[in-house]
Amino acid sequence: MNNRRKGHDLERQVVRDLSPFFKYCKTARASSKMLDDSGIDINFVPFLIQCKSGYNKNRPKFEEEHKNIKLNISKNFPESNLIHQMPVILIHKINTGRGHQKKEENTQVTISYDFFIYLLNNIKTETIEQWPILSL
Repeated sequence: MNNRRKGHDLERQVVRDLSPFFKYCKTARASSKMLDDSGIDINFVPFLIQCKSGYNKNRPKFEEEHKNIKLNISKNFPESNLIHQMPVILIHKINTGRGHQKKEENTQVTISYDFFIYLLNNIKTETIEQWPILSL
């Protein structure tokens, strides 16, 4: 399977996984050439999601993807558009090889620290209290 197809498969999987939360979620290839041209792969969600798949070692760098997305949306969208306030999320999937078991660590999500803190601040306290805490 070529890398392009792997990337498209990952985009479709992300849409399937997000659709219970975002009813109208679609791949940007299917819904918006302008978003796709800006490096954004998923549409109708409150994030700027870039999906990368099909590589072994040279993983995409979040800061480079973030910079490219911000540069491209500044070219394609007016300064007043709310897209400029959305957080960037990089979803990357590492090749596992044919016949190998898929491992949890092979699909990763990278976000900025500020967005991570925002998410923690907006999770219900009772949910956080149910998480296991490491104690030594």
